[in-house]
Amino acid sequence: MRTVYEAPRERAEELVTRFAERFPGRVRLVAGEASGIRRAHYLPDSEGLPHAEAFIVAAPAGVDDKQRPGFEERWTKHTGARPVFRPLRELPEPAPRRRSAGGPAPLYRAKVAEDVFLMA
Repeated sequence: MRTVYEAPRERAEELVTRFAERFPGRVRLVAGEASGIRRAHYLPDSEGLPHAEAFIVAAPAGVDDKQRPGFEERWTKHTGARPVFRPLRELPEPAPRRRSAGGPAPLYRAKVAEDVFLMA
């Protein structure tokens, strides 16, 4: 998940739609069945595993830019390419994993924000 653009919600959603319209036949605009949130899929998903898919979407600000270790290597192996969009900022250093006091399960926290950005 990488931030590639920051703007108010309406502008970010408009850019997702315009991106899909700019590349008809190569980029598919898909709306979530329950959410109605539009995503512009520029790397079509395929059947079976492993597979890769990529899309841009307008999402609430506050979602941290992140990726798992080894992502770039696996992405290149499966797609033969680097991610298409240049991110706004470098990935932060991963925080050390914390364990909860009761056992081996990691501790999770939720974050909420009000602005919007596009992710790839």
